Amino acid sequence: MDTYRKTLLLLKDLLHKSGNSIWEQWIDRDIDEWDKEKSTSHHKSAFGGMGSINDLAVGGQEKIGTWKNNMFDLLKSISWTFAAKNKIQFPTTTVSNIEGTVCRDCTYAEVSESGIERYISSKHLPAMIANLLSNEQYIDLTNFQMLTNKPEVIVDRQNLLTALTKAKINISKTGNWLKTCPVCNSTDTCVFRWHISGIDDKVLLTRRESNLSINADRTKTTWWKRLRKKNIFFSLILVVFYTNFSFGQTKMDEYKKMLIGKWNYDVAYDTIAVASDGKNASDNFFFIRMKISKDKIRISNINQNWNGRWEVNINNEFLIYLNNNKTLKYNITKLNNKNLELQNFGVSIPTLGYIRK
Repeated sequence: MDTYRKTLLLLKDLLHKSGNSIWEQWIDRDIDEWDKEKSTSHHKSAFGGMGSINDLAVGGQEKIGTWKNNMFDLLKSISWTFAAKNKIQFPTTTVSNIEGTVCRDCTYAEVSESGIERYISSKHLPAMIANLLSNEQYIDLTNFQMLTNKPEVIVDRQNLLTALTKAKINISKTGNWLKTCPVCNSTDTCVFRWHISGIDDKVLLTRRESNLSINADRTKTTWWKRLRKKNIFFSLILVVFYTNFSFGQTKMDEYKKMLIGKWNYDVAYDTIAVASDGKNASDNFFFIRMKISKDKIRISNINQNWNGRWEVNINNEFLIYLNNNKTLKYNITKLNNKNLELQNFGVSIPTLGYIRK
C-alpha cells in the first residue's frame, strides 16, 4: 500500500475516534478519489482558511490527547505535501525547548504535564512515523498506549522530570495559564522557555536569552542593596539599560530589513497561525505565502488573501495586524537571507517555516 493512502487511513482513524464524523467522511472521499483516479484535489481543498482541517484537534490536554494532536498535525503535513507537490516528505522537526510559566517577583516556575508531553512527542514522533509508515505496521501509529510507553520514551520523560525537579520547576496538572502565583500571589507572571541539552541520561535546562527578565534576580544579592545607597548605582543602571536597549534596537532594525521580500512556505513545518482579537486566541489561519514591504504585508493561502501591516518589537516578536482586526503573534527563532522560522506563542517548537523566494 502506498504511503499517501496509509496517511489518509491514519487520519480517518484519528477523526473517527475523536467523533469528527464530517471530516471523517471528507477523508473517506479523499481515499476513494485516490483509489479510482489517483487524484488529490479534494484532499488539497481541505486545507486553507478558517474552518479548515487545520483548525481541528483530535485530543485533549492529557498525555494521550497531546500525542494524538501532535500525530494528527504531522500526518496532515505529510498528506498536504504529497497533495500539493506529489512527494512524500517525512517530518524532521528538531525540538530543543520546553515552555512554562514563571512568576517574575519570586521566581516560582511551573511546566504543565501537557507541555512535557508536547516536548517528548515532538522529539520522538517524527522517527516513529518514518519507521512505521513505510511498512505494514503503520497502524501502530494510532496505538498511543504503546507509543507513549516505549522504553526510550519512558527514559526521556523520566530524565526530563528529574531535571525539572532539580531546577525547582514545578509540574502543573493542567495546561491553564498561571495568572496568579501560588507562592507570593503576584500577578506579574510570564511565559518562560528553557533550552534542553545534555548527553545520555543527563538533561540540562538553561534559560533562553529571549525570556523576559525576572524581577527577583535583581533583589537577591546584598551588593545590589548596598549600591542602591550610592550614586554609582544609578550610573550602572543607565549603562546596563542603554547597552541592552542598543543591542535590542540594533537586532530589531536588522530583522526589519531582512523580513522585507517574498516568502514561500517550507513544507517541513506545521502551518497553523493563531489569530487574536485582543481578548481571545480564536481563529486559525493557514497561509503559504507572505509578501512583506516596508510597512505592509499580504499573506495568502490557496484560496484567500489577507492584507495588513506588521512590526517587529525589541523582544524579537513579529506582529501582523490584519485589516479584519485580527492579530497574528510570533517569536522569531531564525532569520537569515534564505530562511525564516517563527514560533507561535504557547507552542514549544517552531511551527512556521518559510524560504525566501
